[in-house]
Amino acid sequence: IAEAASLGLPVLLTSFLPGQEEGNVDFVLENNFGDYVSDGDCKRVANTVLDWLDDDDKLEHMSREASRVGKPYAAREIVREIGKSAWRWKELNGVEEDEEGGGREKENIEMIEESLRSSIEKNEVTKEDRAEERVEIKSDTNEKSERIIKFV
Repeated sequence: IAEAASLGLPVLLTSFLPGQEEGNVDFVLENNFGDYVSDGDCKRVANTVLDWLDDDDKLEHMSREASRVGKPYAAREIVREIGKSAWRWKELNGVEEDEEGGGREKENIEMIEESLRSSIEKNEVTKEDRAEERVEIKSDTNEKSERIIKFV
């Protein structure tokens, strides 16, 4: 759901785990970027998707709403906060560099920093790759099968 919203994609939920995922359904419905249809009702699932594909205005609206609530840079923000926390920990615990500018603590911090940088880079590549796969809303009926494949 988070990934779809960050790319402005509508979401059709067909199941959820009671308790931990129930809020997901409410979140999607309350923010108007998708719907819930039980996977036990295959005909209704198919009809919902077809209705969306027949209604470009609805798809555009759901896409805008998804983009509104999506957080495409959430991973970067989380990594940044983890990095700040690591630096605060270093300062609070008096971790200092030795004469050679290193030490075990510095090596650990450098390893964490490299891991954080790598995570950010991977997130950006994934975001760009996924952005190219966004559903294009078109009224041409001949493209519906292609849109269904992209949508799924």
